[in-house]
Amino acid sequence: MTALITASYYLIPSFREIVLQNRYDWEHDNPFVSSHSDIDHILDRFTKKRYSNLEPSYLIWSNSDQPKFQKLLSDKSYTIIKREDFFKKIAGDFRIKDFVCRDSLYEACLFDPQLSYHWLIDKKLLYALVDLQSAIEAEGYDPTAFTISYGHRHPKENASAGGASLSRHISGQAIDMLIGDINQDGRYTDIDKQIVLDIANQDIIGDRGGIGRYPGTRTVHIDVRGYRARWDSY
Repeated sequence: MTALITASYYLIPSFREIVLQNRYDWEHDNPFVSSHSDIDHILDRFTKKRYSNLEPSYLIWSNSDQPKFQKLLSDKSYTIIKREDFFKKIAGDFRIKDFVCRDSLYEACLFDPQLSYHWLIDKKLLYALVDLQSAIEAEGYDPTAFTISYGHRHPKENASAGGASLSRHISGQAIDMLIGDINQDGRYTDIDKQIVLDIANQDIIGDRGGIGRYPGTRTVHIDVRGYRARWDSY
């Protein structure tokens, strides 16, 4: 059994991720993040790198060098992440790893602490997320009853996921949430999703961003593009 566990740690990324996360929580103070100032404090600790200063090998590998993405990304600053940084809480109990591409580079970072990961995130999105959780809780519902399906997706990963060609995920301005039992009645129904949609529409996103409603699914998309957008289909 010990040999199997050891082999899993060295060979299976998902198993290694669990072990590394538990180790991180054992070794570090990793509190719930509930305010904009807390988010700022965490992000300010990381090294940033402008798009123009990224390594050509990364730009080519991620398809970020293509002309249609250069205009979208040219003014962006990427947060440089090392392996243990993935497990730091950044919004509520959500960790940085919940907002990055779970691609081959992410898996490589799990096995090599010297590698760097390029994470693009608009902090206004993190603000919106903690505000959404606070508003859900204020209405008497469960603010933890959803998970994040997607956060940042570089162009290569976005194409693989079937995202829109200039998706807000590429610029680190969007998340997709998988909604659970928000009203705590013991099961998921469309009512749970509608609660989140109503709060996001009225109190959090409003005319400052986009909301993808995706009827018939448990998914809600929110983004902070800076102007109002609403849609139903993928």
